[in-house]
Amino acid sequence: MGAKNMPTYPPDARAVVNRYLDLVDRVLPGQIEGLYLVGSIALGDYRAGLSDVDFVAVSGNPLAEGELGRLQEIHRALRLHGKPWFDGIYVTRNDLMRNPTEIATVPFNLRETFGHTGGAEANPSVWLTLRNHPFAARGRGSPLIWYDEAAIRQWNMSNLNSYWRGVADRLDSADAPDDPQSMDWETMWCVAGVTRLHYTITSLDVISKWGACVYALARFPDRWQTVIREAQAVRCGESAFGRNLDTRRSDVRAFMRYVIEDASAHLSSTR
Repeated sequence: MGAKNMPTYPPDARAVVNRYLDLVDRVLPGQIEGLYLVGSIALGDYRAGLSDVDFVAVSGNPLAEGELGRLQEIHRALRLHGKPWFDGIYVTRNDLMRNPTEIATVPFNLRETFGHTGGAEANPSVWLTLRNHPFAARGRGSPLIWYDEAAIRQWNMSNLNSYWRGVADRLDSADAPDDPQSMDWETMWCVAGVTRLHYTITSLDVISKWGACVYALARFPDRWQTVIREAQAVRCGESAFGRNLDTRRSDVRAFMRYVIEDASAHLSSTR
């Protein structure tokens, strides 16, 4: 699959990428051989003012401590320009050919935090994005990427059963959001979040938040139409409908659990 054409590059995203490449080439010349945009840009769902610019930066060899310190300064300088956030991970060419969950050290930038290790975006879904939807800001148009169908499906299922089931449980607790703005965000995040992993388990592809809502409307019973459309509204930058917050919270929680169980049933049927 070829890289996306540059005319689809959002102008504010192009600006932050150009600033980054200018800085990194001056500070660490020749080190960043590849720069791939993932997330909403690669999946055609970037929304100026709402979306971040997510990246995977590729070097030939692991970056030394001093080089990571200079990268930290670069990301600090980029933040002075304001949003969009420029968030991502630093890996090597060889890392891309391995199961990302087995990579020991992954430097990362996440909004205002730069870490020398622990980049969670080194995961099978991001690798699948690089494989199926490559968007090269620099480097080979279609990089060589690890691919293992069973491992990809199992990682997504494990994520549903750990992180996302925990989020659903939190919606039962006193920590659940109790104001409309927070509940709007939670609705979109949760509905799209579990659906995206369900989509990957069933299709071995990745999908955007908006795409996940479209998929959910077509895939799941009419019982869930209202909460899915509320998530769609929030993704468009609008407020969700004026339903009682407790009722909506209950629907979000029930939808998440339904999707998790449906994904588990599908995975069992593929074995």
